[in-house]
Amino acid sequence: MAGGQKMYNTQTTHAEVLRKLLTEKGMTINALVKASEISESTVKKVLRNVQEPRLYTLYCLLTALNTTMEEYYFLLHGTDMAQFNSDFAHLIDVGFGRKSQKMSIKLDELKTKPYCNLRIPYIRQAILLADAIIAIGKDNDYDTGLALYYEALSITISSKILTKSNELKYSDIAKYKLSMNEYRILRGIAVAFEEQKDTQKATDIYSAILSSLESDTANYEIQKKQLPIVYFNLSNALIDSEQYVNALDIVNKGIDLCLKTKELKMMAYLLWNKGKSTFFLDNKKLASEFFQHAYKYFKDMEDEGMLEGLRTTAKTKYDVLLQ
Repeated sequence: MAGGQKMYNTQTTHAEVLRKLLTEKGMTINALVKASEISESTVKKVLRNVQEPRLYTLYCLLTALNTTMEEYYFLLHGTDMAQFNSDFAHLIDVGFGRKSQKMSIKLDELKTKPYCNLRIPYIRQAILLADAIIAIGKDNDYDTGLALYYEALSITISSKILTKSNELKYSDIAKYKLSMNEYRILRGIAVAFEEQKDTQKATDIYSAILSSLESDTANYEIQKKQLPIVYFNLSNALIDSEQYVNALDIVNKGIDLCLKTKELKMMAYLLWNKGKSTFFLDNKKLASEFFQHAYKYFKDMEDEGMLEGLRTTAKTKYDVLLQ
């Protein structure tokens, strides 16, 4: 192996991986046909390597086999899934902190890694997601950013929630088991609309994501990571549209979840929004307590530049002296 880089097996077929999964799950072909609701002739052709599965066929087969698209494509191409996910999650955390320049540098580094295999739809989608965040955050280029988000959605099963003109079918979002990337992309689209002051569209998307996440009780890890962020995003949109009581309800749900999962960073963001909601509901004394509580969490996790911004915002907008 040149340079010590891992060589990837690109000769594995869909048929080989699906037969392997079928054996591991202890399922018969008949059971797979019944559970997937794909015709017997199609399933047999795929398993004999006579034809490659279409995207929706593959999605149905994997759902029946209790295997995610992400896991499947890593099996197909032999890539180090854990390492890519770890590096990409760190990259997204940088983006969440609005540090687009730093994110751009780290994305360029990630693209050089031997396990960043763009033959894998999941990875190709992830890279487009990161490119979209950078286009919007670094260059304020919403048209390019949204185009990249929609291109990313078109790669996987989330293509089913798009119209031909790239409009989101809100009512269809909860129909499918979506991956972490797909939820991230949907949130990115909503954030883009929110920053463009289209609060209603942003609220509709966040609400659809929330409905989908809350119904997907089988995927705890995705819920644990995505739900607190969606509660924060949705409460922001509701505050912007002056729906303070609804925002407070969403914030409280998010805080309850963070207490259970120990997601302290998101706890801080949600407490901050609780302060904002309470302030606009004319309980300024209680709002000050929530801002102070949030700031205690932020001091343990954020740099001085971020803290200075929080102190300035609290003083000028909410007449609160943070300490």
